[in-house]
Formats: sequence, structure tokens, C-alpha cells
Amino acid sequence: MKGKDSSREIEFLISIEERLQNSIEFVLDQLEVQPLTLRTDQCHPPPLTLRWQDNKLNYRSAIALFLARKHSSLASQVAAAITEKLQETIPPDFADIRCSPPAWIEFTLTEKTIQNWLEEGLQGISSLSYSLTPPETIDSFPKYVRDRCWQLLQLGIQENFISLLHPIQQWKTISFSTPSLLIDEDWQFLYQLILTRDGLEKVSSVQQREKLADHLSAAFLEFHRHCQLFNRQQPHFHQLAVIRFTAIAITERLLFDLED
Repeated sequence: MKGKDSSREIEFLISIEERLQNSIEFVLDQLEVQPLTLRTDQCHPPPLTLRWQDNKLNYRSAIALFLARKHSSLASQVAAAITEKLQETIPPDFADIRCSPPAWIEFTLTEKTIQNWLEEGLQGISSLSYSLTPPETIDSFPKYVRDRCWQLLQLGIQENFISLLHPIQQWKTISFSTPSLLIDEDWQFLYQLILTRDGLEKVSSVQQREKLADHLSAAFLEFHRHCQLFNRQQPHFHQLAVIRFTAIAITERLLFDLED
């Protein structure tokens, strides 16, 4: 990537899909379901799919269907064995893990996980040797959106809605469990942020990076259109401001990393 320290690229924010895949591979190395030997040196787990529904973020794995493709009658048995071991491996406050027909393994992220992901993202940005600057030229849709994010962040910093110097203090009073805190458009945008971060692990070509940046940029404009950033009359305004400006900061950084 031009003009960037690639060794620091995207280190500020974990990929949730990658973490779940690592857990799946760890479990496969320990399990045997006859006549299948579930080992990661024999296969690489298929990608997870992420869905947003009813303000829940849900990953779905087809690993059991993949492993049992030559023994389809065993698929549900394989899924049950993997799920049971995953429930022992992944903390319950990270995701609710269950099987669904015919042999999917599903991970529904908890609100705590999403909250921690945002908080850690903001802390990561504040720790980078990276100065928040607008694009030098605005010659693409994603650069226009990144410039808009930069402008909003300057206003947010001036109003003390967000701090890149003391991010931990701002998140001490935030709780995603507050009733009716976020609206649908907030959740839809968080879905796109997580999907974009996961996607950075998979894209290689310039065209793929541009597509990822375009999708995130379009999602940001929809979020910005519906989610009020400066209306202090909103219920739980302080919490909303911290969450939304954190999402904007992560968007700005992801778009920066996606530039070629």
C-alpha cells in the first residue's frame, strides 16, 4: 500500500471472524468423530457468514456440513460435537453458540462483545503512530466519506464527545444493555463495520479493496442520514455520542487502510 506502514495496518482492531475461526480450528484439533478425523491439517474451515437480523449479529459456520460432505448422515452429529466443545472454549459472554438445521453452527454475538470491540478499536486508534488527517485529494467516493468522517471527528473532539487521548475514561459509563439505546440504523452500521474489518483479512486485489471501501462508505452515509450526532435532547445522548463517534473514528481508519 502506498505511503503506509503496512506493519501497523489494521492491527488496531481484531477480526471477530478470525477469532471464531481460530477457535474452530483449535476445537477440530481435539475432536474425532468416527469415521471422520477432524483435523485442520486436512482441511481449512470454510468462511463464516455474518448476518444482521432483529438487531443481532450472527455468524454461521458450515464446517460440519463441509466435513461430513461424504457422510451426510453424520452432519448433525459432527455439528453437535463441535458446538459442545466450542461452548467450553468460547466464554458465554462473548457469543451464544448453538446448532441449527441441518447442521449449521451459529454464533450470536453478545452486546458486551460488540461494545468491547468498539472500545478496543478506539483504544487501538489512540495508540497508533497515526495522525488524524483528511485525504490529500478527494478523487473517490470513499475519500469523500473519509473526509466527512474527519470533519465530524473534529467537531466531536471540540464538543468533547470523543477523545483519542483518553478513550478508556469515556467508555466507563457506556452500556449497550440500556433499553432502546441504539436504533436499527446504528445496528446496521455496526454490522457493516464488523463485516468490513473481517473482509480486510480476505481481500488482496485493488478491486476487492475498492468494493469493500465503497460498501462501507455507502453504509456510513445511511448511518449519518438517520443517526443524529449533535441532538442533545435525545435520551441517553452522552452514551449515543460516544458510541457513534467511536464508530466514525473506526470508519475513518478503515477507509484509510483500504486506500491503495
